[in-house]
Amino acid sequence: MKELRQGNSGMRSAVVILENLSVGNLPLEDLAEEFGWSLERAFSGDGLSRLAAERIIPAVLFHPGGLRMSWQEALRLVREAAPVSHPILCHRFSEAIPWSELVQAGAFHSLRLPLDLREVRQSFGFVWAATSKSSTNLVAFPAPSRIPALRALGISGGNTSEQKPEEGKASGKAMTARAG
Repeated sequence: MKELRQGNSGMRSAVVILENLSVGNLPLEDLAEEFGWSLERAFSGDGLSRLAAERIIPAVLFHPGGLRMSWQEALRLVREAAPVSHPILCHRFSEAIPWSELVQAGAFHSLRLPLDLREVRQSFGFVWAATSKSSTNLVAFPAPSRIPALRALGISGGNTSEQKPEEGKASGKAMTARAG
């Protein structure tokens, strides 16, 4: 088994699947390990709160129908139990999802059920990018270990926080051209 990475606080990072969300035969544990995370299950809001006290929770995957709640109630549960996590709402194709309302309520991303490994990898990549580039996040997550997964997401394997684009050259010329 691969050694799991730890955030700056020394706590292990874990993606959490809430309640009875079916993942089928998908190797989500292996996928989470590609990003330096473990995969955990919580069967209640209290269980999620306990995990959030013990681990850094970069993302929580949940299905409101599996929780027998509206999306508002389920998202509120996730936000209260794991406030620094990135909630990923899972839903069926037939379920109408008011995305703008979800975002305003604090949802980070959504995935269609049944889960597709490529879509979950992409979603985990979004979470990794958001947590590694966020200046307001106090926890720095390690870079994923698999470069092919990064290339598929269009992310370089290096430490992107140290790579600074050249500012002022192209934008300065454009500003001068507009002003002149």
